[in-house]
Amino acid sequence: HVMNKVGPMLGTTAIPIGTQVFPGAVPGEVAIQRFPKPERLNKIYGALTSDINAIAESDKDTLKVIDPVTGVTRAEIIHAVINEEAVTVADVLARRTMIGLNPDLGVSSAEVVSREMATLLGWTEKQRRDSVKSYLAYITRFTVKAPLA
Repeated sequence: HVMNKVGPMLGTTAIPIGTQVFPGAVPGEVAIQRFPKPERLNKIYGALTSDINAIAESDKDTLKVIDPVTGVTRAEIIHAVINEEAVTVADVLARRTMIGLNPDLGVSSAEVVSREMATLLGWTEKQRRDSVKSYLAYITRFTVKAPLA
């Protein structure tokens, strides 16, 4: 690694990246008390982890895991909608969270995410269903149509 070579020439030593906490992220010992896997939030959101922490502190029910594959919580869905202005299921699943990278492309979580979004955005049942339908149409480009030979 470069810092191991350059550091001595500059009179400094390298700091292991894995030990760093992103600016705004809560210290590990605090995060462990609040979240089941705090290091995941820090690695994904960095400084924005404090926004998700604030959501979780205001309502402990938001710590409920929405997607067991990725560990995404309700707080992260709320963060995507409120703070990142996501307005479609596709935006939340494919761009704002890692859910769309699941083996099923997030299909198993589309309903629960859409229900959370409907509550936050005031959607009608038809708007909610349409957003899920739109997401399912969007991901068809990523599905394998036939077995590879």
